[in-house]
Amino acid sequence: MENIYKGNALVAPGNHVNADTAMGWYIGMDALPPQEIAAKFMQTVEPAIAGLAKADDILVCGRNFGYGKVHSSFLIAVKTIGIRCIVAESFSTQMFNNLKSEGIAFVECPGILDKVNMSDLLEVNFAEGSVKNLTKGEEYQGLAPSAFILEVMQSGGMMPYLAKKGADAQK
Repeated sequence: MENIYKGNALVAPGNHVNADTAMGWYIGMDALPPQEIAAKFMQTVEPAIAGLAKADDILVCGRNFGYGKVHSSFLIAVKTIGIRCIVAESFSTQMFNNLKSEGIAFVECPGILDKVNMSDLLEVNFAEGSVKNLTKGEEYQGLAPSAFILEVMQSGGMMPYLAKKGADAQK
């Protein structure tokens, strides 16, 4: 996993955004082909996002992003599109754990939603928790990950981290 991500901002307005609601989740959605799921990405929160989203974009969200049950459709869409980094003012516990498990970089940066516009060019330093808005020439300091989270993420997520730890223990 890299520590620096550069891409255009996809801004999902609002706080307490439920990822399932944002995707328009329904029973059976998780079984759709990945491209069909990706076409619904964040459609109920900001309809423009699904049409704009492309590989290496950075999703920017408000407080408590991803609260409630998070079905796999959100993560399928993120991976299918190629979004490798999400910045939010804060994450719900389940979203935090899902992103960590999947090896998708995430940075908590209080106040970020009011500072970034759709399509601003961002550079995120995951290891430092910093976000540079290259369009506006501004930098915002978020929360740097703990040493444990950094190691998990640099391993590619929780399963690769555990596999590596298991292999190290066998030596």
